[in-house]
Amino acid sequence: MATELECKIPITNIGAITQKITELGGQWQSEVVLQDTLYKHREKNALNTYATLRVREYFKDQILLDAEICYKGEINRENTFKCREELETKIEKPSMIIAILEALGYYSSFIYQKQRTTF
Repeated sequence: MATELECKIPITNIGAITQKITELGGQWQSEVVLQDTLYKHREKNALNTYATLRVREYFKDQILLDAEICYKGEINRENTFKCREELETKIEKPSMIIAILEALGYYSSFIYQKQRTTF
């Protein structure tokens, strides 16, 4: 069992940060797009739970590179940072996992994308 401890920091000037990384010797490696789809259960959603399932797909030039499914448990509100149980594993066929989730009563509740640059 893994625990996610999350602290988000707002970035107002990505250009300055990229320049500083380069000045310190960082070299651009790659850029990928992450598409996250969050799933809620039709019956359990009525409980107003923050636990969720996420299917994450990694794309480069609109080609699927990798995918994973993740269970994110309830958020522990006692900490300064967001802390919760996280169980994650790679998946070979995202479309098949999505079909299984839907057959079990889950539905897509939110989809968003993130762009990640690796130096």
